[in-house]
Amino acid sequence: MNIVAQVSELVLSIVGIMFIVAAAFKSFTFSRFAHSIRLLPHLPFAFATPAAWIIVILEAFVGLGLILDWPEASLVGTILLLVFIIVTTVVLYHRLTLPCYCFGSDETFSKSTILRNVCIAGSLTLANTIYPFSCGLNCVFLAGATVIIAKSINTQSGIK
Repeated sequence: MNIVAQVSELVLSIVGIMFIVAAAFKSFTFSRFAHSIRLLPHLPFAFATPAAWIIVILEAFVGLGLILDWPEASLVGTILLLVFIIVTTVVLYHRLTLPCYCFGSDETFSKSTILRNVCIAGSLTLANTIYPFSCGLNCVFLAGATVIIAKSINTQSGIK
């Protein structure tokens, strides 16, 4: 495998880990995350909690899929990121100050949220274009993601 393919595989795995960590943090702070979804304009209140669960499940699926070389994961991840960019744009258009709980923090939607998601979507698309899925270092990255999630669970619950 050449260096470009290795870098592409590494990028896909890192983006996968980011999706897993994002899903984990959203699930740990689910009530706050679901509340922030309820505050989004143009989304009926009744759809907020199911939408929050769907986001968490899709992010976990995409993360695992990118690490385990599921071809569908790249497409779903790109679509999710595009939806997040649109939602952020709508929030900014309405001049709302809402927390996004992207990684469990109280960070509010901002232009940097859009920029981050554009960069992640671009990295995902470019890496997947250069290096279509195949086995490699992904099991190592899955183990690393598991350690990160376990550590974040301990941190969130106060267990040392």
